[in-house]
Amino acid sequence: MDEQSHSAEYKSTVMLRPEAKSTIKCMGCNSYGCNDARYDIHVTDGIPNEAYGVIKPKINFHEGQNISLVCSAVIREFSQAVWYDDKNNKVEDSERIKVTFEETNFTHRAIISINNVNRLDERDYYCTANNEFHKEIPKKYSLQLNAYFVHGNINNVAITRFAKDPENPVYLSCHFEGIPTPNIMWFKNSTSISSSKQFSLEDRNQKLIIRYLLKRDSGDYLCVAENGFWPFKEKQLVEAGHTHFKEGAVDLINPELTIDEQAELLPYDIRWEFPIEKLRLDKQLGSGAFGVVYKAEAYRILPYESITTVAVKTVRRNADLMYISALAKELKTMVYLGQHSNVVNLLGACTKNIAKRELLVIIVLCRCGNLESYLVRHRKNFINQIDPSTGQIDTSMRKNLKRTRHEIYENLTTALSDSSLNDNHTIHYSEIQNSSGSIESSDYIEEDFLFICTEDLMLWAYQVANGMKFLSERKVLHCDLAARNILLAENNIVKICDFGLAKTLYKDENYKKQCDGKLPIRWMAIESIRDGVFSTMSDVWSFGVVLWEFFSLAEIPYLGVGFEVMYQKIIRGYRMAQPTYATDDM
Repeated sequence: MDEQSHSAEYKSTVMLRPEAKSTIKCMGCNSYGCNDARYDIHVTDGIPNEAYGVIKPKINFHEGQNISLVCSAVIREFSQAVWYDDKNNKVEDSERIKVTFEETNFTHRAIISINNVNRLDERDYYCTANNEFHKEIPKKYSLQLNAYFVHGNINNVAITRFAKDPENPVYLSCHFEGIPTPNIMWFKNSTSISSSKQFSLEDRNQKLIIRYLLKRDSGDYLCVAENGFWPFKEKQLVEAGHTHFKEGAVDLINPELTIDEQAELLPYDIRWEFPIEKLRLDKQLGSGAFGVVYKAEAYRILPYESITTVAVKTVRRNADLMYISALAKELKTMVYLGQHSNVVNLLGACTKNIAKRELLVIIVLCRCGNLESYLVRHRKNFINQIDPSTGQIDTSMRKNLKRTRHEIYENLTTALSDSSLNDNHTIHYSEIQNSSGSIESSDYIEEDFLFICTEDLMLWAYQVANGMKFLSERKVLHCDLAARNILLAENNIVKICDFGLAKTLYKDENYKKQCDGKLPIRWMAIESIRDGVFSTMSDVWSFGVVLWEFFSLAEIPYLGVGFEVMYQKIIRGYRMAQPTYATDDM
């Protein structure tokens, strides 16, 4: 070869069949001699350069699909391919999952078929290969589902300026993300908006700038995002500052789902709106991870009195939008529920400035505070009515006690006299209209509450069951039922509060990270802790823990046991012992 030929490039293509293993020898020659190179290549029916492993799917999976995962191992080296789950258990058939085994000319295959895949299926799966001598190290495949559409947030603005003001344009943002990336369009009063001297669209149309806000620009501004799979709409009413908070989206409510899961779709009845100028906030009564409760005076909120002492729930200043949303959902849920004697009832709300993250929810103020604190305060004054000889409650013991008698006591005694304690008994009573006092303080009348007795515990348990039955019939989950979220009012009436908003927060990963260790683990059902699944049945579990709180006089459940140990004991069947002041029947 001459020098030109020596430097020329020669190519050769080799076609391989999917056999277990091939050794390819490449030899090149010129006038000076020959050189060779060897390449060992595995071709395993879709697994390049591997003797076993997962055949990677060619598409991204999403919820609702029927999917298959393939674990493959070459026949020449292995006797079978096997799938294991993240707990090192061999994957086996179940209601939605089917495991099959196949052979091609060159490979063993184990195939997991999942019908209607959902978020609960997201986990690590391990593909391994066995032969008669050993089992290979498993190779992990993490199943993750792509959302069709993951929307972000839309900013809420309250605009009342009508004068031309070029130095202060209005910015409306509509942030969405999704797979594929969504296209975003803006409409004003159903008319499409495009860039002009008046309007400017920036950041992939996620930001609409109104340069000169004139009177004619007042109206409904609608943001529509679509990614080929799912459209999503958000509305902003520029003039009044409301989003779709007021009108809701009733036509989108799914009757198969619980109300708390879709509370944002409920309408807000404007008849509950209360003028903020007629509300005077007093001392702070308590606070939580996201909210603050104040004692307040409301003028003419009830028709039969000029001033009513109330409780007002709100969120902290500069709170994250998530907390505002959670309180707004609770407000809408309360409007939807209506009135019940064993549920904290809504009196009104101040929503005019919700766009500025100002939301006040006005509720009945229960004079004795929450039952956890109340039980702790009265432990020394507790009167045990259980007769040690019979193990039953001796109702005659109360005859010597100077306690104001209420009709509810007589009804409860009648109900408890029936050993079956079935649904045929319902307690009927009327609530005193003038509720005053404090959620956490001791404003109650001492002479009427110098002590508590076993009958009180039974009475409260019965009422909590009544209130929870009402919530479940209305398809509302509580998700945080505990003695601290049950209030005691006059007439020895208890009221369930803080329902329908906990799940919104507990399922939010950011909230979990911020509040690590503060979730109500000791009251949560196994499936709620493990999978974030809430249902009426998980509320029933929490109710069982509440009963334990009542009849132990507010001892801490699983006291002295760390979370990990507690969880492992529970899933193995451990339950807390019968509390001191409970009868065997209870």
